[in-house]
Amino acid sequence: MKSISFVLWFCTVSMVLTISTRANAIPIGACQGTAVPGVDVPIGSNYGIIDGFVSEEVDGYCYIFNSTLLTWSEHEAVAQSIDSDFHLSSISSVEENIYLHSRILGTTWIGLNNADNFGTYVFADGSSVGYLNWVMGHPNNRNNRYTAMLVSNGEWIDQEGIHTNAGLYRAIVDSSAVPEPSSFALLALGLAGLRFKRRKDRVLSLAE
Repeated sequence: MKSISFVLWFCTVSMVLTISTRANAIPIGACQGTAVPGVDVPIGSNYGIIDGFVSEEVDGYCYIFNSTLLTWSEHEAVAQSIDSDFHLSSISSVEENIYLHSRILGTTWIGLNNADNFGTYVFADGSSVGYLNWVMGHPNNRNNRYTAMLVSNGEWIDQEGIHTNAGLYRAIVDSSAVPEPSSFALLALGLAGLRFKRRKDRVLSLAE
């Protein structure tokens, strides 16, 4: 009975750990989807399609570019609907900002906002705020709680949430992820351990 309880415990713990790992970041390779007919994807192994959107993996992040004109909140909802790890993008360095500016086609929402606490800016994904690239004089309006990147120079402006822009989404790619074992594989592993323990117990009883 104790052996069976151990097997069930092992399988349960293993599956919980698997689910926890899955929730941390999107799996490696998931950013490079299969091209969809009619969708123009630039040449390059780091490009793909996720839910019909062009995606690109760079330096451990998966970026999605959505040119549809939506409000900040609408874009954040779309990002979350693709995968819970996607949010409007954080930007942590001048190099990342230069790269993203080279990809956008118009004024584009990013994740920086002070919607919940005026004057205290946070990123939608909870990333720490260090690098900033405001246009001179911005932020400049108490009612402008959200941040967009200008296509002209890559600098940032604050805007009211009712404005509609394109959206840029980002998620961490879990480069350490390994193929996840199925529940059946975990159960088989547990049963194999149970058989080994029973065989060991039988040998010990014969030796007594």
